Amino acid sequence: MKDNKKERDQELALSQVKKSVDQVYDGIMGNALFILVNIHILVFLLFAEPDNLAVYYLLMAVVMIPLYPAYTALYVALRGTGEDKRSIYKRFFDGYRKQFKKTVVLGTLGSFFTAFMLYNSLFFSIIDQSAMRRAVDILLVFVLMFLLGLVPIIAEEKGTLKDHLKEMGKKLFQGVLRGAAALVLLFVSIYFGRLIIFPLIIGFSLAAYAQRVLYKHQKDRDFSEKQEANKTTRK
Repeated sequence: MKDNKKERDQELALSQVKKSVDQVYDGIMGNALFILVNIHILVFLLFAEPDNLAVYYLLMAVVMIPLYPAYTALYVALRGTGEDKRSIYKRFFDGYRKQFKKTVVLGTLGSFFTAFMLYNSLFFSIIDQSAMRRAVDILLVFVLMFLLGLVPIIAEEKGTLKDHLKEMGKKLFQGVLRGAAALVLLFVSIYFGRLIIFPLIIGFSLAAYAQRVLYKHQKDRDFSEKQEANKTTRK
């Protein structure tokens, strides 16, 4: 009896270790896939010569369009870790394909808006209008948090893009909070990635993981509140 219990404990421990190893592996490989799909952005930033700033930011907007679909695909791929037996590669590209129509619309709007805001921020900086520059930067950050916060809804819920936007509006604070957490992790990863490579190896996946945890916590809390409301109604 004791031997059977010991074997079960060992099997459980090995299962937990395997699950942790799989999560780390999927995180690293999903992160690599995200970077690979968007490698053209790095090439653009390294070699594009901004002779005309307006044209430069316009081209920047175009090359940034795949960022949003790729990040959503990364979220979808990591969501299946431990549940979906397909490889991280299949989950990533399947998620990219299935969510492409919705995410490419948001990716296009977000990339052009980002490029436009960056251009305006530079313009106000040149003419020494610090107040306007801060306003532009704050608006840009809010929009980015909104778009990032929308990713779990697109990946987890069924419906049209209009439905997802309505759902985001109902829980705007929680959605923006998810986006803020992801944005901070992305910024830290990119910033410190210039000094050591490790943050870039896992940073984008960590942002997606953080959003998944926050979204799951929100759904669990909403379910608990609904259950409590039903009990109160019955009484």
